[in-house]
Order: sequence, then C-alpha cells, then structure tokens
Amino acid sequence: MQTPDLFRSLFDKHRRTGLMGAAILPALMAALPLGLASPVTAQSASAAAKPGPVVAVTGGKVQGRWLAGPGGAVFKGIPYAAPPVGKLRWRETQPVKPWKGIVQAGDYRPGCGQAPTGGDNPAGGVEDCLYLNVWAPQWPARTKQPVMLWINGGELAGGSGSLRAGVESLARHGVILVSLNYRGTLLGMMGHPELTAESPHKAAAGYGSFDQLAALHWIRANIARFGGDPSNVTVFGQSGGAHMISMLLASPQTKGLIHKAIIHSGAPMQSVRPYLTKRELERIGEVTADVLGAPKTGTIDYLRSLPAAKVVPAMAEVRTRLLKNGGAAYDQGADGYIVPRAPNEVWAAHQELRIPLMIGSTSQDTMAAVAGIVPPDQHGAPDAVSAYQRQLVEVFYREDADLAQRAMQAYGLVPGPNGVSTYAPYGSPLQQQTTDLNHRCSALMSAALHSAIAPTWVYEFSRSTPGHLPSHSSELRYVFGFTDLEDDAARKQSDIIQTYWTNFAKTGNPNGPGVPQWGSFEPAKKASIELAQDGPIARSAIREQACAPYAEKYTRHPGLLSNGENLMIRGIGGNR
Repeated sequence: MQTPDLFRSLFDKHRRTGLMGAAILPALMAALPLGLASPVTAQSASAAAKPGPVVAVTGGKVQGRWLAGPGGAVFKGIPYAAPPVGKLRWRETQPVKPWKGIVQAGDYRPGCGQAPTGGDNPAGGVEDCLYLNVWAPQWPARTKQPVMLWINGGELAGGSGSLRAGVESLARHGVILVSLNYRGTLLGMMGHPELTAESPHKAAAGYGSFDQLAALHWIRANIARFGGDPSNVTVFGQSGGAHMISMLLASPQTKGLIHKAIIHSGAPMQSVRPYLTKRELERIGEVTADVLGAPKTGTIDYLRSLPAAKVVPAMAEVRTRLLKNGGAAYDQGADGYIVPRAPNEVWAAHQELRIPLMIGSTSQDTMAAVAGIVPPDQHGAPDAVSAYQRQLVEVFYREDADLAQRAMQAYGLVPGPNGVSTYAPYGSPLQQQTTDLNHRCSALMSAALHSAIAPTWVYEFSRSTPGHLPSHSSELRYVFGFTDLEDDAARKQSDIIQTYWTNFAKTGNPNGPGVPQWGSFEPAKKASIELAQDGPIARSAIREQACAPYAEKYTRHPGLLSNGENLMIRGIGGNR
C-alpha cells in the first residue's frame, strides 16, 4: 500500500471508531515505513497543539477546535441569544448580550430545561441554554457552502443540539452543519393569559419557535464567516423537530431565511399532533399554575420565581390533567405571531413557503393508539389484535362511515382485497396500521399538498440491523454518520443517504452522480424512494389503499387538525 493510501485508510478506520487525535499517532508510527515516523509525529503533534480558529460573531469572539482528520473546524456552544432566565423566562427570544474576550467554543452546552430523562441533560436543568454549534469541513473556507440547520426532536421535552461522535462526516459532504438548543417543555410551550397580555406581539407560548427564528437570523448575519452561504439554508429535523419545521414553513416570519426543508417523521398533517389554538396554549399555563400552587393574581411573577428544576417536572402532572379534561396535552400551535394560523390550514391552502421539500418516515415508525386504551401485543392473540384494529378504525373514522369501511377493507378486517403487506420491513398488520395513522399517511398527504407548489421528494427508511429495527429515529445514525454504524455495509448506506441529503441542500434536488435516481413526488405517480437494506429502491403509490381514506378524512374535515379537541388517537406512550 502506498503511503498516502495508508494515511487515508488509517484515518478512516480511526474516525469510525472514534479514536482520533493523539491516540492515532501510535498506529501511524507502527504502520509507516521506517524513517517516516519522526516527521509525521512532529507534524501531527504540532497540529494537535495548534490553537483553534477564532471568529468574530454577533456579540463577540469565539474560539473553536480543529476537526480531526483532513481539515475543518467545529465550534460548540456559541451564544445566539440572551439567556432566557429570570424575567426573560416565557418571553420572546432576546438579542445576545455582548461579551469581552474570547468565548471558548469547544464543548456542547446543556439543552434547555430538560424533562427528567437522564443522559447529559439534568432534569429541570439549565435555562441559560440558547447556544448553537457549527461544523465547517474546510478552514479557512475556499468557497461558499450550503447550510444545514438541524432541529432536534425529543417530544419537545428532551434532546438538544448536541450530536454524537461522527457527525462531522455529514459536513464533509460539502455543507456547513449547524445545530441549536431551543426551549421545549413547559419553559417553551406554556402560554397563559398574563403572558399574552405582556407580549409585544400578543403571542401565546411558541418560545421554541422564537428561538429557532433567532437562530435563523443569526445564520443570516454570521454564517458567511464560517464559509456558509446565508442565501442557501436547509432546515431539517425529526419528530418534534420536524413538527417545528412544519410550523416554520407556515410562518410569514421565515420568508427569505429558509430555502429548503427536510421533514423526518413529523408531517404537518399528522393525526396525533393537531395544532393547539391560542386559547389552548394559554390553558396549559393555567393548569401549570394550579399544579404549582400559584396565586390567582401575579401568577406569572410567582411562576418565574420558581427554579426550573421545580417547573419542568410538573409537566407530567399538567399533561395528565389536560388529557383528562379532553385537552391535547402540551404541544405547539398557532401562537398568534410566528404561527398566526394553524399550519395544517396553511398547507391545505398551499400558502406555506414555496421551497423544495423532502419528507418521509421509517417503515416501522412510532405506533398510534386509541386514547386511554392499552394496545395488545402486536404478535399476541389474533382475535385481540383484530378487535383492537377495528377499534382504531372506528375511533379514527368516526365521522365518516364510508371511510371507515374502506379502511376496514384496507387492513383486512372485512372480506375482500386488502392492503396488508407481507413485506418484512413493514412489520405486523397492527404495526402497519398504526404507522400509517401516525406517520406514513400524514407524510404522503403533506407531500401531495406541497408538490402542487414546489418540488417534493418522499422517502421511507426500512433498513434494519440486529438491535436496530426501522423504527422511530432509526435513520438518524445514517444521516449523520455516527460512529456506532456496525460495518462497511452500514457505512456505505450512510454515505448514500448523506449524498442524497447534501445534494438536496446544495441544489434542491437529491439526485446526482453516484446515487440511484430518485423520482420527485407528483400526485398522479406518487414516486418515492425506499432506503432499503441493500440500497435505495424506487417505489410508487406506497400504502395507497390504506392512506387514501386518511387523506380524504382531512380533506373533508380540515378543522380536526386545527385544535386539540379531537385528539382521540395518540402515539404509543404519548410519543409522536
């Protein structure tokens, strides 16, 4: 093997295992031809000791770190807004406060007021959390590169902009990658009549959306200094983050700030996630005040005086009370400013941003359930499973007997031709039905709507490995190229997916050299791509028999997604 090839092989191997920096030097020295070890050792040690790059951004200067391997830099924990603490809790995002000296931007900052889920974000945690991260594959940049802004999911209760080892591989496909922390939980979603009254925009809740809007403005003002093109920004996100993107695309405030979007498992026409009205958002705060024993006057002053570690854990009880009273629990909705109108209505009227869109889900995504009823084991007694499937149909299509009959037919619950698949990646009949109701059909309906005004591509991820079914979030390891990918076959599929995603960010079209052709979605042909076990497969009209009644339901009754009153079908365990 020639020496340059040897370098490339060793760097690739150690990048995949997460062993980089000084730890790679012994491997290099042992493998190099005699007489070359000393110069390489000296050169690598010099690079490792070299101070990271310094960039002036809004507020002051930040110093990042060099990426291991072939160039590039990463900046973690850049302040993009003022800390939402004290009197700034439950207020629209405020401008970042200038600082003196140089902020060290080498490590992630904790996420915003996390629910008690463990991990690197303490329960109730940190409110000084409005930071973002930037990965640049070249330093200094030689050309302007497209920007990809990641908006994480986590049920809008957990998660953050902190991404796992290996994420730089996405940026190395020629994009500037940005991720952010934003407010979720009760700190981001809670409205209240007092908060609406004090808001300069008379907005109710939506503080996470305000954070994301602030990050988009930060990108416009600063990303060129990292080699990014502020006129070519793709937002992409999964689950709760995808739902946020569905709202951002319906907002008049984001025009000119977002140029492309990728929605993973969180479509705007999603049945389990109706958009709350302004009054419903305020009701979340009223129930929170009751749970936390706030006085009837000066309620918000009292709630602001409480530590986040007391406010955030109350979310579980708040949600329980809302659900008992027929509410849609905590969630997002039409706040009156960033999202002045229910996004499903905006999309149905073709008034969302006219930008290229990629949208999809996984083949065994989060299952749906009838509210208040524990579903049976999907592989359990056939009579119990089919009885539950019938109940799902009856509840979901309760307004329309004809659609219920069509759905019964599609799921094989009455005699005649049906749409039940024996394709292993789709799972059991119950898995197919509940994935349809939660994610798959909503993605297809949203694609059909958006394709009327802008280029649209649909995907479905179905690849599985031991311990990794094609379930909710399973595609993210491949999108980001995390180091836990098992083998060369997985890394090959990751490279294909990353190529599609970054081609789209560059041009608005996922196609390009080296990847199979992906047909755009049009209502007549309904083309899509399956990101399957051994590579992409072109598909068309997936789950047509099952999803046609779904689309017809929301065409007939669009208001069912415009408030939380009709939330009879929910994600398993409350997840979306």
